[in-house]
Amino acid sequence: MDKDDHSNGHGNGNGSDKTDELVLRFDRATTSLAISGHVYNIDTALAMLAMATREYERQLRTQQAMQLQAELRQAAQDAQIAAALRTGRG
Repeated sequence: MDKDDHSNGHGNGNGSDKTDELVLRFDRATTSLAISGHVYNIDTALAMLAMATREYERQLRTQQAMQLQAELRQAAQDAQIAAALRTGRG
């Protein structure tokens, strides 16, 4: 029997009928969490959540780095303008 890394030894083929789906919906007003979808087993669900956490953190870090770069570029431009105005070249 072939074993999938996240199948806990149960085998989890690669066919399209073996696609797992986990949907989380969080209601901020009531702080309730609804979970739906179909997951082969709990180990797969936990692995999916761990992967989702890492991906979401990566996306946030990338977004924050891009924001910081934009702020630094703007600060450099502002400093150049201020320097030009101080020396009368603006």
